[in-house]
Amino acid sequence: MKEYYVYILIDPRNNEVFYIGKGCGSRVLAHEIDAEKNDNSDKLKRINDIKASGNNVIKTIFSQHLSEEQAFDDEAKLINFYRINFPNQITNIQGGHHCKYILPSEELEDINNTDFIDNINDKMLLICVKSYDYNDTYENNFVNSLRGDWWVGNNPNKTMKYDYIGIVINNVIKFVYKNIKWTKSNRTYKMIRHYFEGDLVSDSKYINKSIKGKIKFGLGNPLKLINCK
Repeated sequence: MKEYYVYILIDPRNNEVFYIGKGCGSRVLAHEIDAEKNDNSDKLKRINDIKASGNNVIKTIFSQHLSEEQAFDDEAKLINFYRINFPNQITNIQGGHHCKYILPSEELEDINNTDFIDNINDKMLLICVKSYDYNDTYENNFVNSLRGDWWVGNNPNKTMKYDYIGIVINNVIKFVYKNIKWTKSNRTYKMIRHYFEGDLVSDSKYINKSIKGKIKFGLGNPLKLINCK
């Protein structure tokens, strides 16, 4: 079985952590190789700037000898820690794959007072989002940033089998959308990603219902299809 680790990339010019990742083998070295080919992300631009200044990226292993699930968990917690305490410092686009994160007390109280969902009868795509998964894709607008960018295949409008999208935050469905339309992202990824547009269903019976213990997401997968065959 593969052993995974969580690593951080540090800018030696100011000792700032600018990227957090997980992997196995030589994954921690791959970013500098990618940066030699292009600089189409903030992370790669930072690496090239460091190299151009005559310095080398500092690579530090945060935790090691982990299962993949443990690595996902450590990565998500570390990313969220930096996003809460050092806003705009790290260049990670996504906030880690697990729905586990640091919560302010008012959000924890909200979760404890939430009713559990009885059943989802509609065809729905659930998307698990971290509370602090902010990025600059949509001008730092959190609600808009929930819409993308997601890996949903090459032609999601053609293959879509669901009528609604539910956004899950802290194991609670907080937003529901209908009349979904996917658009290809203009950002560069290894695999094509899309963002969606749709009408917010503010009176949906699913809003503010907890799915904890009822519905589970796959390892490393923030998407879950419900009633879609």
